[in-house]
Parts: sequence; structure tokens; C-alpha cells
Amino acid sequence: MAISLQIRRKPIWLQWVSVSNQRTLGRQAQIGNVLKIQAALYRLQQSAYQFYILLSSLILSLGLSHCKCDHSVFFGSSTTPLDPSISMPPDGLPLVLFILVYVDDGLGVTNSHLLYLWFLQSLACHLHIVDLCICSKFLSIVIVLDCAAHRLWLFLQIYVMELLTDWNMASYCPASTPLASSPLPVASANSLPDALDTDLKTKYQCLIGCFLYLAVSTCPDIVFTSMWLGQFSTNPSHFHFLAAKHVLCYLVGTCTLALLYDAPHPSTLTTL
Repeated sequence: MAISLQIRRKPIWLQWVSVSNQRTLGRQAQIGNVLKIQAALYRLQQSAYQFYILLSSLILSLGLSHCKCDHSVFFGSSTTPLDPSISMPPDGLPLVLFILVYVDDGLGVTNSHLLYLWFLQSLACHLHIVDLCICSKFLSIVIVLDCAAHRLWLFLQIYVMELLTDWNMASYCPASTPLASSPLPVASANSLPDALDTDLKTKYQCLIGCFLYLAVSTCPDIVFTSMWLGQFSTNPSHFHFLAAKHVLCYLVGTCTLALLYDAPHPSTLTTL
């Protein structure tokens, strides 16, 4: 069961100092106001980190652990109930809870709804929690569940279609591979009217960022290509930009594919 939630810190008051044209103020007073605003902006920039530290300490105090490779992921399991209100799963398996946090949005995966409710009630003592119930979309990733068959599909079709539309490539012929098997021809000066030399670097970096998000989310088939193209982000050429647009052609033909997490087959090896 996958459940989405929004997490907010308890409301606090912030005092803002205006520096609109106040001609009556002396220069020293104006500089003081600017310094106050800069300090306030710095505190706001640090507030996300402070919020994460608070949330992390609360989650760890409930018995969950950090994922060593990604500190936005918390997980825990128990063979005994953590609270009298929690019952063990009927299949005899231990209680399991995974929590993914992204800024103030969260995703919970568990085999016990009572465990999830206890987790939310424990956090609600310190934070404002909004339970959005069963999750069908998270960070543009569409989630399709088949609990009876123990299957989970993840896909980014909407995200990919918006990306293709932004680049006017939704109607292009699909490519069979993300990277061309033969070297692409060197681009002439007018072969890329949508990427002038002045903004080539910015557009290239934006496109590579989109590819990297797809690669780590639901499109492992473009991981190598995205990493290879990413090497040239500091000084891309029109050749690299053509190679990146070739990836878009590949996405035209694969945007409807999904990443499937299936229950292991009894014949599948469980250990290396």
C-alpha cells in the first residue's frame, strides 16, 4: 500500500522589513534594512535544511533508519507491534514501513494501515500532517497498484509527453535506440533554429537534467546515454545537442512503457 502525505512545520510568524522608496530614511537606515532582509532570506534558505533535520530526528526517534545511499528514504521493520493499537499482518510477515521525503511531500509504503496511522499520529504531535490517502502520482511519476497480484507499475508518460511538446518533437518518428549507432552529422549553422549559440549551453543543460530525472526514475534504458551526454554540459556543441535530440526521438517510441516491480517467482534466486 502506497500512501502520499504532505508535511508542514507548525505555523511560525516571520517579520518582513520593507525597503520600498522611503526617501525620508537616511542611507545608513536603508543599509540596515537591506541587511535585515538579507538575513531573513538567508534564514529562509536554511529553513528547508532545518526542517529536514527536525523531521529526520522525529522519524529516527520512532525506530526507523536512514537509507545509507539516500537520506531522503527511511525504513523500518518489526516482528512485534510498536503500539497496542497495531496488530501484526495476517500473513505472519513482520511489520514494514518505508518513508520517502521530498521537501514537504512524503510517500509511505507499508503492509499495515494501522502502523501507518500510528506513524502519522506520532508525527502530528510536532508537525502539521495532511494525509492524501492512496497515492496515484508522486513527483510526476504515475503509480499503478495491483495489490492482489503484488505488482507495481511506475511510468512518466505525462512528463515525457510534456517534454516532447515543449521541444516540438511529439510527432517525430521514433528512434530504436537512445544513442545513434553511427556518428551524427556535424550540425550546420542553421540546422538547429531552436538553439542559438548564445543559449545552446542553457538549453542543453536543461534537456540533460530532464534525461537524468527520467533515468533515475522510470527509464533505466537511457542511463548510459544521459550520463555520457552529461559529460559535455559545461561546453556542449551542436553535435552534442543533436545527440540529445536523438534521445527525444527515442522517448517518442517508449513514452508508454512502464517500470514493473513484480513479486519474485519461486524459482528466482534470493541470494547472490
